Amino acid sequence: MANGTPFFNTIKLPTGQEVDIDRYGDYHLWSTAHGFILAVAQEIECFNYKRGDTVPGTAVRATKLDTNLDKMQGALGYSEEMMVHGISIQLPHWIAVDNSVVDSRLAQDMFAIIDQTYFHFDVLSKVYSEGTIDCYPFFGGLYTDSDVNNHEYVNNGMPMSGAAKPLALPIHLTGKSNFRAIFEFPRGALAGLVNTDATHDYEIRVWLSGIRSRYEGTSFGG
Repeated sequence: MANGTPFFNTIKLPTGQEVDIDRYGDYHLWSTAHGFILAVAQEIECFNYKRGDTVPGTAVRATKLDTNLDKMQGALGYSEEMMVHGISIQLPHWIAVDNSVVDSRLAQDMFAIIDQTYFHFDVLSKVYSEGTIDCYPFFGGLYTDSDVNNHEYVNNGMPMSGAAKPLALPIHLTGKSNFRAIFEFPRGALAGLVNTDATHDYEIRVWLSGIRSRYEGTSFGG
């Protein structure tokens, strides 16, 4: 009840369709890409696996930290939808090789990854957004002041919500939309990386921000 007016959980569109507004909210989608060191693969994809699947390029099963897709690879659940208003790319927080602790090495690697990686977001095999990684600033991060040379922290955007860049036009995803976030390496294996230890890796997370409808639990098809 608001100002004497009953509050309803559904709204009726001019077309007659009734929409349950409780299903809609600020629900991000994310997926983590693995395998950037010595990127010998032609491309690395995100959103091509769901929670519980083996993460491509690794021998581990995906948890909620890897992706929150839980219905199918590269798609939302039945009757779910999302209006994507922004795409962000989160850079790694630490150096890939365990015994290397100098932050300047991390910065050098991130510059190489940003400058030599082509990114695009596809829906039904059509490119809807593309550019280098610095076209997609991340909305969070860590900011530190330092008076020690070569010990500053670098991330893809300032740690504030305003760092995220809105899309010129939102991207509408439905339960029938197959989508992928793809990293490509036009110049071949990444050159200039300080860390080339194949037993370690950088993980880069792609975020989709916007308004999403979802079912709690299992989605049902008809």
